[in-house]
Amino acid sequence: MLSNVQLSLEQADNDIRISNQRLAVLLDLGDSVQVKPTDSAGMPKPALAGLSSLKGQAQTSSYSIQKAKQNVGTLEARLKGTKSAFMPTLSFYTAYGLNYPNNLFFPPVDQAYSIGFVGLKAQYNISSLYHNKHKVEAGKLHISEAEIQSEAVADNVNQEVKSLLIKYGESLNRITVKEKTIDQSLVNYRIVSTKYFNQLALLTDLLDADNLLTASRFDLITAQTDALTIYYRLLYATGKL
Repeated sequence: MLSNVQLSLEQADNDIRISNQRLAVLLDLGDSVQVKPTDSAGMPKPALAGLSSLKGQAQTSSYSIQKAKQNVGTLEARLKGTKSAFMPTLSFYTAYGLNYPNNLFFPPVDQAYSIGFVGLKAQYNISSLYHNKHKVEAGKLHISEAEIQSEAVADNVNQEVKSLLIKYGESLNRITVKEKTIDQSLVNYRIVSTKYFNQLALLTDLLDADNLLTASRFDLITAQTDALTIYYRLLYATGKL
C-alpha cells in the first residue's frame, strides 16, 4: 500500500509538472518561471440560483456564437462586393497641358499655349452579367450554410450551458453529501480508536477506519475540484471567462 501511495504521489507530481509546462506555453512564459498552484478546492462556490441568468446571456456573450455571427457578416460583405460588379462605373478625369510652340497652326507659331479639360466617364461591363452570376449564387449558398451553422452553434451552446448547470447543481449536492460522509467517518474513527485502546478492536479495524476517513476527505476534495471545473467551464461557455 505504501508503494502504491508513493507511485500515486510521483504520478501526481509529474502531472503537475506537465500542466505547468503547458500553462507556461499558453502564457508565453520562460522555462525558468515556475507556476505554483494554490489549493482552491475549498474556495466559496456560487449558488446554483445565481447562475441561472447565464442561460439567457449565452446567446449574446458566447464566443462561439459571436464567431459564427461574424462569419455570416463576413460572407454577406463578400456577397455585396461580388454584386458590385453588376453596377456601372463612374469615373472623374481631368487633364491640363502647357505646349510650346503653338502647333495648332501651320506653320507653327512662336508662342506658348495651354489647354485642359474636365469630364465624367460612365462605363458598364456587359460580361459581368455572366461572369458574376454564378459567383453571386455561390455566395448566397455560403451565407445560407453559415446561417444554419450559426443556429446549430447556438443550439449546442444552449444545450451545453443547460447540461453544465445541471451538473453543477449535482456537484454541489455531492459536496454536501461528502461533508456528511467525513463527519460520519470521523465519528466511526473515534469509536474504533476508543475500542482499540480498550482492546476491544483489532489494529486492522483501526487502519480500516483511518483509511475510510482519508478516502472520505479525498472524495470531498475531488467533489470540490469537479464543482470548480464545471463552474469555469460554464463561465467559458457563456463568454464570461
